[in-house]
Amino acid sequence: MSNYKKTTLAAALALAAAAPLAHAAGSFDAFVSAAAGMDSTDYSYFYNAYYYGSPSTSQTAFDNNVASFRATAEYTDPSNFGGQLDYVYTSHDLDNGWYDNQTHDIAGHVFYRGKDWLAGGLIQHRSFEVDGGEGGSSVKPKITLFGVEAQKQFGSNFSLYGQLGYQHLNYQNWDWKLKGWAGSVEGRYFINDNFLIKAGVNYGEAKDDASCCGNYWNWNDKFSGTAYELGAEYRFAGSPFSVFGSYSRLEQKYNFNETGAGGEWYHGSDKYTTDQFMVGVKLSVGKDSLRSRNNEGASLNPMNLMSHVISQY
Repeated sequence: MSNYKKTTLAAALALAAAAPLAHAAGSFDAFVSAAAGMDSTDYSYFYNAYYYGSPSTSQTAFDNNVASFRATAEYTDPSNFGGQLDYVYTSHDLDNGWYDNQTHDIAGHVFYRGKDWLAGGLIQHRSFEVDGGEGGSSVKPKITLFGVEAQKQFGSNFSLYGQLGYQHLNYQNWDWKLKGWAGSVEGRYFINDNFLIKAGVNYGEAKDDASCCGNYWNWNDKFSGTAYELGAEYRFAGSPFSVFGSYSRLEQKYNFNETGAGGEWYHGSDKYTTDQFMVGVKLSVGKDSLRSRNNEGASLNPMNLMSHVISQY
């Protein structure tokens, strides 16, 4: 059995075993989900340097295979204080053989839930592993985020969910420390108890002033990105299983400016526009409908750090 299947089975068994114990003391909700899909990226590049007669530009397109796994558990005690824990694994396999990458996200939420609202905070940690391509060494940066979040129901069919946080990327090999913020807003509309349509937008940016090589090189970098998502989920009546699908569009930009103590300079930008399609299946334990999960269960999400889209189901 593959490690992926073992992880999925172990998580499902653990959630099923914990459910009757948690219900005795408070409200428990949990799920595991797996998704697969593909995305298509248009990439453009601008680069100039002190020894260039004119700027260098290029443009290309490539397709990627995407897979993700998520496990989430939530508990609310009788006082309406609660917590939620998420784990998300995402893999991108690029068709050009360059920069295949995997991410691991762990997010913890604490909150207070009112009659038709929720407010709380979250902390999230992401580890990357990016293949250097053509024998290049792997890059393994890490991101940590601290944030706040809130959810509000409007009637029985519609709710809004928002997050705002401070993110910090650290890559010690280059003394590379990007700092910035990220925010998201998501609207959820319920056709019925078990049919959900949602749409959201996420924006994030991070900047860096850093140096390396005994302070010989100094640079100023800025990442910015916007992600748009449209999705739907349907849970089969009387069943713990649901199916979902989503479309996301991601627009990212990276600007850099490097200077050397000997008068050298480099500057340029990378632009990525990605269209992503995902489909998946979810196994739930706890709440008996999608609407009840949204109103009183595991309704929170990890954030799209650096506007890198991850499975939010």
